[in-house]
Parts: sequence; structure tokens; C-alpha cells
Amino acid sequence: MIIAAMRKRRWLALALAGSVMGAGVAAQPEAAGSGLRFDGFGTLGVASADMDPPYSFLREVSQPASGRRTRADADSRLGLQLNWSPSPRWDVVGQAVLSRRAPSSPAREAISLAFAAWHPAAGWDLRAGRLALDAFLLADYRHVGYAYPWVRPFPEFYGWMPFQSIDGADATLRWTDRGGANWRAKLLAGRSRVTIPGPSESGDVVLRTKGTGGLVLTREADGLTLKLSLIHSRSRLVPTAQFQPLLDGLRALQALPLPLAPEAAEAERRLPFRWFGASYAGLGGSYEQGAWLLHAEASVIRAEHTSNDGRHAYASIGRRFGDVTAYVAAAEARSTLAPAASPDWAAQLLPIAGPVAAAQAQALGEAARAAGDAGRLDQRSLGIGARWDFADRRALKVQLDRVRIGPTGSGLWGRAGPQPARGHVLSASLDFVF
Repeated sequence: MIIAAMRKRRWLALALAGSVMGAGVAAQPEAAGSGLRFDGFGTLGVASADMDPPYSFLREVSQPASGRRTRADADSRLGLQLNWSPSPRWDVVGQAVLSRRAPSSPAREAISLAFAAWHPAAGWDLRAGRLALDAFLLADYRHVGYAYPWVRPFPEFYGWMPFQSIDGADATLRWTDRGGANWRAKLLAGRSRVTIPGPSESGDVVLRTKGTGGLVLTREADGLTLKLSLIHSRSRLVPTAQFQPLLDGLRALQALPLPLAPEAAEAERRLPFRWFGASYAGLGGSYEQGAWLLHAEASVIRAEHTSNDGRHAYASIGRRFGDVTAYVAAAEARSTLAPAASPDWAAQLLPIAGPVAAAQAQALGEAARAAGDAGRLDQRSLGIGARWDFADRRALKVQLDRVRIGPTGSGLWGRAGPQPARGHVLSASLDFVF
């Protein structure tokens, strides 16, 4: 009875992910005439990072850093959702998530879902508007802490991608095979814009993507869910005034008849200010049957000349003991693009331009190297935690993660440098739905 009740509450939380509601449920006869419905979810969380060096913990890279070792704004969030079903074939969904964002992030970026769904025939769902980027197993409900056992989705797998929604459209075909397994095949297309914190206190930057397209295939049967995501997009950071001297200096060096010219060109290519293509392939699986919970995902990203190129993975195993679920987990994120070598431009310029210009060129090269490597990842973590469903639609969680960061691999942390780091993150949260 306890497990059955927990499953019922879990599916209620999953239903708050608007794409599930808008794309699947409303097409069924029992959803006809459901009218207007209001739902919500939230998390009150606190995380304390004991790291050496004292890097700032981030749930995801779109959050600003903090000078405090213990912070309550990384995981805390409040979500509000409206579902309107004017007829059996139409749904309209809107969802806003209030959470810690970059200081200059506009209010529209708090709108995580805003779409209309049309169900033209049995098994078909067509949607247009703002949609969750269906690249991950938890894509539809990554903000609904009540829907998963951990305090948060693993930063190594979920935290590196700044944009979580796209403005566009998707088409989904659903069917059941002869063995009783449920399948979903989805085609998606769109674009996005998101504000992320800039380096130090020098201002935020905007990440734009265009030409995003993908295929997602999902299979569900007997408690096992498998999901394959293949996505391609083009992205760039919009350079603000703070980066213009760096870009101007690199372009001036490329015009010199010296060996450093191609090195300056390569340094500029490593900066994500030009449109670059990125391909994502992800495979995830979850198994929830009886008392056991298994989750695992792995992905490979190929991104032109940038530190986004890399591999990500996590695995978790949990077991329910009545109202308590205990789990252990491991995660890894690693960039495949090697760190840039320190330039030696001063030696080339010293004989022809003098010590002042040589020193300026060397400083420019070091700044370009640091900027190009700023998003590199080389991180592993091991975690242990527990969840207590102490009341209907309420859960308390506690989690301890041991984190190791390799040299020039701290891209998931704020106020971070190229030094390796290690330490612990202790987290606790109260998750609820209403």
C-alpha cells in the first residue's frame, strides 16, 4: 500500500511536466472537457560546499556564483502551471519557474513552457510554442524535485547546457507494439536564447541557438524506460563590450607576418563568439519496479573548436524501505578538447615591437587561452542520499557528494580557476507539489 501510494504521488508530479500533460493525456477520451486546471510544485533547498579551492557551487551554469559557502538559492524554486483543454483535440499549457538566474536575465526566461498542442488523430501530437528541450531522461520535469529521488538532477549531466527550452515545434507519434511496449517517436525543431553570468562581475552574456533539430525515441514497458536523443544545433555567445578588446587584439595579431598569426586565429576560433555547430547523442534508461530504482544516462557532444565537446554520464541505484528511499550515485563530465597551451608571443614580438607591445601581446594570448578554456569540464562525483516521503505530496531529502575536479576542468563551478579541486557538497531539500 505504501509503495502504491508513493507511485501515485510520483505520477502526479510527473503530470506537472506540461509536455506529458499536453502531448499524451489530453488525447485520451477521459481527458475530454477537463477545462482549466492550476498546478504547482516547489523546492526549498540548501547546499553547503566544502571545496579546496573554495569554488562556488552551481546547480547549473546559468546561475550566478556566490561568495557564500552555504547557499539556499541554488536548488530552491517555485513552479506554477496552467493547463487548459478547450476540447478533446486541443490543449494549452503554460509553466513558469521562479529560480536563481543571471542578474540581467529578462522575465521571459522564467517561462519554461508555453505551447498549444493539437491531437489530430489517435497517436499523434503536434505542439508549437516554448517546449522543453527533449535531450534528457528528465527533460519534461527536471524542475519538479518531487518527481525524482535525488536532491537535484546531476550537474555533470544536466548542469552544463544553459538552455533548457526551445521556441519551436515538435511532432510525436505514439504506438504500442505486439509485446505491449509503448513507443514514442518525436521530431523537434526550434531556437533559443538564454542569459548566463559573465566572467567575474563584468556582466552577463547571451547564448543564442538556431537551427536546432532532433529526433527522440522512447520505449516504456514493465517499469523500464529507454530514451534515445539525437539533436543538432548552431550556437554562439553574443560578445559584449567587455570582450571587444580581446577580439580586436587577436584579429590585429592575425595580420602580422609572424608565426603567431595562425596561433592567434586558432585562439579566436576557440572562443564561442562565432556560430558553431554542435551535435548531441544521448541514451538514458530508468527502471522502477517494486522496491528498486535504477537510473543511468550517457551522452556524447561534438562541438566545433569549443570546450563543449565532451562526454557526460551518471548512474544511480536506489531502494525503497517503506516511506524512505536510499540511493548511491556516480557521475562524470569530461571535455575531449585538450586545454590550450600557453602562448609564447612575447618572444616573437620583442625584437620588432619592443618590450611593452610584447608584454601586451602575451597578456592578450593568456586572456584568450583562459576564456577558451573557461567552460572545460573534468569532474567526477560520488554521492549517497536518502528521501523520506513524510506526508502526502511532501518529501524531505538529504545528499552528500564527494567531488573531484581535474586541472582546467572546473566549468561547472563559479569563481573557479584552472586549479584542480576536491571536496564535498552537503545538500538538503523539501520538495512538494500542489
